[in-house]
Amino acid sequence: MGSSNGLGFGWRNTNVIKIGTSYDVTSHLTARARYSRSSQPVASTETFLNILAPGVVQDQATLGATGKTDAKTSFGLFYGHAFKTTISDNNSIPAAFGGGDANVHLAEDVVGASLGKQF
Repeated sequence: MGSSNGLGFGWRNTNVIKIGTSYDVTSHLTARARYSRSSQPVASTETFLNILAPGVVQDQATLGATGKTDAKTSFGLFYGHAFKTTISDNNSIPAAFGGGDANVHLAEDVVGASLGKQF
């Protein structure tokens, strides 16, 4: 599946540009933001197998913050959003599987929290 000439998902290498910033709101609170844009890893001719793993997202943004309650304890929160991307192809489903179009899309939201303690 994953060899150069294998069936695989047809994913290509991507180029990614990221920009981010960090800002100390106070001595106990740091805010962060990031945006990234990548080239498309999935060719429109490869939509059929990518129904199983539609890794087609190209634009993502995150916001987060880290707070310190004391010198040895910190907590963090973040939210990330991957903006919806759709890849379409005509007749990408082989006739043996019924034929037709396999259009794939993906958008994601993620929330995270952390607690840090130095010993």
